[in-house]
Amino acid sequence: IIYFYAASDDHPTSSEGIFFVGSTEKWVYGKMNRQNEYLFIDNASGTILSQKGGLIPIEVRNEFQNHLDGFNAKYGVK
Repeated sequence: IIYFYAASDDHPTSSEGIFFVGSTEKWVYGKMNRQNEYLFIDNASGTILSQKGGLIPIEVRNEFQNHLDGFNAKYGVK
């Protein structure tokens, strides 16, 4: 369902990729793209938990961190 809504061409605005973050006991972040490639990383250890396709871990990490930095710059404590 998430992949369909994030990448389907049937919707007015599709996205090249979306990021995820969550916790069940560990903080995990990851990315899924239009080509149905995905990568999920344990934040504490940097261990790849699940991967399909050619997403590059350091690029996903850097892009995710850029989103966090942008959010913090806009909404964080000044």
